Parts: sequence; C-alpha cells; structure tokens
Amino acid sequence: MLNITLNTEKNGIELRFDTKPNTDVITAIKEAGFRWSGKQRMWYAKQNDETVALANQISESEGSFEYKPKTETNIDLWSLTRIEGIEDNYGKTRITNTKEIAANIRKHLRNRFSMCKWSVTSDYNSIRVELLESPFSRNSEALKAIINYAYTYAQSWNYNNSDLMTDYFDVNFYGAYKVSYNYNQRECKPNETEIETDFLTKKSEFDAEQKKQKEERIKKGVEEYIIRQAEYEKAEAERQKKIHRIEKNAEIKTVDYTILNAILKANKDDNLDHTEIYDEKQCRETCQVSREVHFTTEVYALFEKQLMSDYSFFDGMGGSRTDDRRIQSSIDYDMMTEEERETVEWYNINCVAIYCDGELKLIVDPQGYNYARYVYVYDEQSQKVDTYHSDQYYRTQKRYKAGNQFRLPAGCNR
Repeated sequence: MLNITLNTEKNGIELRFDTKPNTDVITAIKEAGFRWSGKQRMWYAKQNDETVALANQISESEGSFEYKPKTETNIDLWSLTRIEGIEDNYGKTRITNTKEIAANIRKHLRNRFSMCKWSVTSDYNSIRVELLESPFSRNSEALKAIINYAYTYAQSWNYNNSDLMTDYFDVNFYGAYKVSYNYNQRECKPNETEIETDFLTKKSEFDAEQKKQKEERIKKGVEEYIIRQAEYEKAEAERQKKIHRIEKNAEIKTVDYTILNAILKANKDDNLDHTEIYDEKQCRETCQVSREVHFTTEVYALFEKQLMSDYSFFDGMGGSRTDDRRIQSSIDYDMMTEEERETVEWYNINCVAIYCDGELKLIVDPQGYNYARYVYVYDEQSQKVDTYHSDQYYRTQKRYKAGNQFRLPAGCNR
C-alpha cells in the first residue's frame, strides 16, 4: 500500500510504502526525481504535475505498476553545448549567495543534459561543478563540449574585477569545473545511441566551415595586403621623386642669426594642413639659425606637404642649449626639481630657415634627425636679430664682472 503526502510547507511530495516497492516502481520514481530518505523511510521530491501524476498512477495500479521508460528523441547535443546564447546571469540577477547560485547551476545543467549526472557544491566563496556520469568516454569531444558549456554557464553568474598587476582579487566566487576523478561512463540507453555520432557529424561540419571561412579571410587579407603594398610602393615612388626634386632645387646658404618668438606650428607632422591644435595653445621659442634653404614657390609647395621625409640639408642640424650655469651636463638638469626646471631658459641652435622666393616661411629644428622634427613659423611677433644671448647669460656676465670667479659656461645641449 502507498501513502502519499503533499508537504505544502516545502512544496514537496512524499511517498511511503508499507513494503519495499518492486524494481519498476523504484526505477520510475528515481527517473522522476524522487530521492530516498533512510531516516524518515520515505521517497520525496518537489511537487509538480509529473511527480503527482506518477504517485497517483502507482497508487491506482495496486501493485501491478509497469515501468515504461521515457522516450526522448532527437537529443541534439551539438545545439545543447552551444554557448553563444548564454545570458549574463549575474548582471541580470545580482545574486552573490553561492548556495543559491549553485542551486541554479545544478538545476540548469540537469535539465539541459538529462543524460548526465552532476555534482554542484558550494561553500562561502567557491563553487565546484563535477560531471559524475554520462554515456560518453572521458576524453571524448562530446564530454569536452559539455564541460565547456558547464564552465561558461557557471561563469555567467560570476564577475571579475581583479587586477593581476597589483595582486588585487575581486570575484563573485572561485570555481572548479571538471570531470570527476571517479567518473563513470555508463551504458547508452536506447535513445542515446546516436547522440555522439550526430554530435561528431555536426562538429565536423562546423570545423570544416570554420576552416573555410578562415582560409577565405586569409586569402582576402593577402589580396588586400598586395593592393595596399602596391599603393604604398606607388606612393613611395612618387614621394621619392618629389624628394629628389626638392633636393635638386634647394639653394643652401650658411648663416648666423637668431629668430626670437618663433611660433611652433608642427611637431612631427608631415604637412601644415591640419596643425590648428598648435594655434590654440601657442608656444613661442628662440631659434638660432645656422643654415638657409631657398625654394621657388612651386618647390616650396612640395616641401611643406612632406615634412617627415629625410633631406640632406637637415643632416647634423638642430639641438638645444641653455646659458644657465647650474647646468653643465644633462645630469644636472635631471637632478632638478620641477620648479627649478621651469626657471631654465632653453633655446634652439643650428636651426634651418626655409625661404620661399626670398621670404622667410619656416624655421626647422631637426634635433639631429634628417626630417623637419619641429617646425616654427615667422609671424608679426617674431624678430630677427644678428646677435643673441639669453637673459641667463647676461645675469651670469653680471655676476662675473662683480667679482664672481666661477668659469662662464660654454652651454649645454639638452
């Protein structure tokens, strides 16, 4: 005789048999999710339509119950192991209780992979997911896909704000996801015989498609590279022609004068078309000119469009200097505080003045390179002088004439 109790407090259903039920009954209630309580001598499960209907069916059979296994058809393991549709469960629920998270993971995995037996346990800051049993071999591709899905789904309940660079760790929980050490590969049920074969077929098709797409991407990338390379070589050939023309038509003169208040117009820019940023926060500097380069209007128009090209008339030119006696080497400057550095007056030396049809257009400080590294413009506030010494030079001279016996500095390259 069977006694059925609906436990409303726990939303459960309890089955108590006068005698041990036969094998068919035990198999059926286990499959429905009933578990045995040896202490209370009963079978129990969550109350739902399936468990209640099965209990009534066993009760009405009066000992003649016959187990009929569920006929699950068309189990598509390939689709079940796809991870693309997994939601951000932590972002959606903000659950931080590991026991509650483990319960959700356990329920999801058991419903999704009915052919597998799972163990999902938790403590205060970690969750452990283990696959205990399935019809697939331990090292099979099917099992690897199932474990990967389990890992990805479990991680959807996690967050990670850690910073490995500072050894700072902040996660919702730590996790372990693996096939159990005592994993059992059981025999396939009648409806499970084709699951792995179907999975491998679809995986093979997927891998072939991925390989095809990768080859197409590589092929397209190579074609695009060939086109870009051809365009680059064409542009570079054109650039070299312009450089040759600029070099051929450059008239070079050796001079010695200084430009005061020259305004910085370009800093490693190839042309002057888009240098408005330097107009917003103007920087004016002093440039000692040691060389002039004269162009015609047509050649100058070519030059100002490719300032980053290498030119022989920039070779060995440029640099920085200060008359500050506190600085005898770069080490002295490096040892200064930020406030002290702001008091040092630098000026550019060995600059190259660029003229267009006799009009001073640009002052270039290559800083030892062969291209126009820093480009200055001569405007109405700028001034050309034949002799220049910084204010710090005059202050040093004054101290020297007043009796200071320290040697006057020759200057120091920055």
